Amino acid sequence: MLDYDKKDSGKIHRVACVGDSITRGVGSSNINMSYPSRLGSELGGKYLVGNFGHDGAYINMHHTANTALNEQDLSYIRLSEYEKALDFNPNVVIIMFGTNDSKQNVWDSESFKAGLETIVRRFKALESKPVIYLMIPPTVEDSYYSRLYLIQTETLKEEVPKIVREVAREVDVHLIDLRELYDMSKGLVSRDRIHPSDEGYRVMTDYIHNHLKSHG
Repeated sequence: MLDYDKKDSGKIHRVACVGDSITRGVGSSNINMSYPSRLGSELGGKYLVGNFGHDGAYINMHHTANTALNEQDLSYIRLSEYEKALDFNPNVVIIMFGTNDSKQNVWDSESFKAGLETIVRRFKALESKPVIYLMIPPTVEDSYYSRLYLIQTETLKEEVPKIVREVAREVDVHLIDLRELYDMSKGLVSRDRIHPSDEGYRVMTDYIHNHLKSHG
């Protein structure tokens, strides 16, 4: 995937990074520290990396937002970033959801799996025939902030990875597992203990880049 043949040497390869606030880069000092921005720098000039992350997004397309509680509809399939990612007509797609899907008011295992399958199949159907990577999101420790945002840490640790693996196998796409990437004692997470820090995003980028190279 990262090697060029002669007839393709002048082509710009488009990489779409699809996901939630961890994809967008929340927790970093600025957007240039997000993993899509860093990945673009590492891949070089023949790659154009698009960041299609949206804060709070989940893949459960059947969840109904409670507008009485000012809850937004953040189902990714209904957000503008989804259409923009498809219009980008990428050659590579990196997809990561699960952190927000694990929330008490959102989690539904069947809808999570159905949403992942839907989005993966939609990208696979693009004219560009992209190489697709599904990522298992990092685990989150039980903390004030995880409880504040209703993240079910055990669901994120146990149920989400199982379903992501199933979808990757059944739809035949690559898998990247970020669960064991972060050591909370080494400054890889930001103050909220949910999002990576600048150093955490650097480590994430290197890990993803190595997986891309290994499947080249």
